[in-house]
Amino acid sequence: MNEKPVNTMSAKTTSAKTMPVNAASADAASAGTASKDLSPAAFPSNDSVDALVVESINIAKGRMCVRLRIQKEARFTDPRIAVKVMTRFPCVGLHSCKNDSGPHFADVIESTSTAHVLEHLMIDLQLGDSATPMGSRLVGFTQWIDEDKGIAEIQVAFLNDMVALRALRDGVSFLNGILA
Repeated sequence: MNEKPVNTMSAKTTSAKTMPVNAASADAASAGTASKDLSPAAFPSNDSVDALVVESINIAKGRMCVRLRIQKEARFTDPRIAVKVMTRFPCVGLHSCKNDSGPHFADVIESTSTAHVLEHLMIDLQLGDSATPMGSRLVGFTQWIDEDKGIAEIQVAFLNDMVALRALRDGVSFLNGILA
């Protein structure tokens, strides 16, 4: 039986915008902040290939809730994945992160869930977007819904729903690229 990393989920994240990060752009007008369910059609996937698949997205005022399905072999990080994430997103390790290993995300990035990594990427990409005001603070939370089936839920705060959706799309795309 494989041992699971300790404290891989249920981490609460807080981060402030400190440095710009180049996020891929997508032209879209803000859809407002009314609560709405969105189809994950904007996140195309070949279920047999992609490690992370967006199952559902719910947007409420200032908060996005994303349900993911993660293939078994891609559910947790390792040092190789951590290096790829930190190379592309150098500020992500500096995020505040409530966990048992230390005060920052860098303290757990080598042995946390892939969903937890996506939470931090979503925050980092939003903070790096030109539409997000300098000094903004965003929080997130990740938990397993059904670990045996690889179903996780991420909740992330946002200031602009379209920026948050781009951050989700780009974070999923990046992770699927390095997990392939």
